Amino acid sequence: MAPSTALVIDVTNTYTRYDRQLSAASSLDSDTLRVLGGITWESTAATTGFAKVGYTEKDFESATRSTFYGVDWEAGVEWQPVTYSTFRFSTSADTRETNGEGNFIRGRDYTASWEHEWLQRLSTSTSISKLTDEYVLDDEGIANREDDLMRYTAALNYQARRYLSFSLYYTLNDRDSNRDTIGYDRSVIGLSAEVSL
Repeated sequence: MAPSTALVIDVTNTYTRYDRQLSAASSLDSDTLRVLGGITWESTAATTGFAKVGYTEKDFESATRSTFYGVDWEAGVEWQPVTYSTFRFSTSADTRETNGEGNFIRGRDYTASWEHEWLQRLSTSTSISKLTDEYVLDDEGIANREDDLMRYTAALNYQARRYLSFSLYYTLNDRDSNRDTIGYDRSVIGLSAEVSL
């Protein structure tokens, strides 16, 4: 569209088939069509971004499960004020397979992150994410399950060699739900190593 702006169209058709079903009448097998349109841009050498919005349709093979029609989106901005420091913000809405309850999960995610290189081999990365999952039911007498997850992550990264890096990280997950027994807090501390060719 312009030297620093491009038009983007994404079309995805997903066929989901489950190996094991409780019964044919309650099958979760489905076909999902997703169409997104938008733009990518580079407003300055330090700022880039993308924004896409569109339509999704999830059609179940079972007549007992209603077809879902909804709006999906994906957007993100990256700002690099200096070469050694990068800020990112992203958000998305999509439809995912259920992991137990409901027909499917309607998800909305928001993430803000910062990566900073303090020395040539030493850097840190931090992020805050809010993830909202709604487990959609057809039964009007039962409220949809809704989970809100806050995730906080911090990591200290060391590039020992060109092919070897280490990361010491901490993650805190805090989930609230309208189902009384599902909420939890979890802290994870870990050390990872990555070897690349």
